[in-house]
Amino acid sequence: MGALAVPGPGGVLGAVGHQRGAPRRAAPRRLRAAERVHLLQPGPADMVRRVLRLRGGTRFAAGHPSRDPRASRDPRLPGVATVTTTRFLLLRHAEATGNLGGQTQGRIDNQLTDRGRLQATTVPSSLAPYDPVALYVSPASRARGTAAPIAETYDLAPVIDERLHEVDHGDLDGMGFDEIREHFADFLEQWRDETFADLRFPGGESMGEARVRMLEVLDEAAEQHGAADVVVVSHNMALKSLLTHALGVSMAAQRRFHLGLASLSVVERRPGEDGGPSRWSVVGLNEQCHLPDE
Repeated sequence: MGALAVPGPGGVLGAVGHQRGAPRRAAPRRLRAAERVHLLQPGPADMVRRVLRLRGGTRFAAGHPSRDPRASRDPRLPGVATVTTTRFLLLRHAEATGNLGGQTQGRIDNQLTDRGRLQATTVPSSLAPYDPVALYVSPASRARGTAAPIAETYDLAPVIDERLHEVDHGDLDGMGFDEIREHFADFLEQWRDETFADLRFPGGESMGEARVRMLEVLDEAAEQHGAADVVVVSHNMALKSLLTHALGVSMAAQRRFHLGLASLSVVERRPGEDGGPSRWSVVGLNEQCHLPDE
């Protein structure tokens, strides 16, 4: 199962509908079969961008940050460019052996399965509409294996950061749900509570602690890269701790949305006003269209 998941109330996060009266953009033409094949083959990043130009999908040219609409002007201060938005492309790792056996995967270092390696080869195509300038990766083998095709396709050197690791499951790491229920029933009961953000795994950490370290990495990356697209390859619960923060909802809300293996979620970060907290928004969640049909 990859990370401890206790069923909760279902919910659907729908896309924002088209605003009545707003002009509609013409839909880009569909990729031809040959173009789709090119996207799925690992190769230099300029190959991906060349295909995008054919379909009219690029939003700004690499090497021309002044054309990036995210380096926008603050409407309250005409003529003063103060708003810089960093876009983070958040990827959950592809399928690992622990996902097959339904075991918890915190710091246990499981490898990608054959299916996971295939999923990883398709991940670069999910990033084709963007222009990644940096790649930050958890040290886990399943995350590094997922990141390798991205690094090759976009010519990026992975930055391995321990703070992007999965929530530390401590004594529960590697266990299945039945075993956890037998040996840690009290913990499971507390985990089902709506205020579990600060509940530590026995011998491990809490989701709240994981959120703090995840935010540290992204804040530092935003300071370094500014108005740019930054890829982050991490894990289910670690990413959920970050996404609930970006959505402005309680940690318990992570039970109400799903992050599939090798899925892409997109968040944007703007600096806070007068040194205040950063402002976050979620613009894409659990995108899996790039994955092979099964």
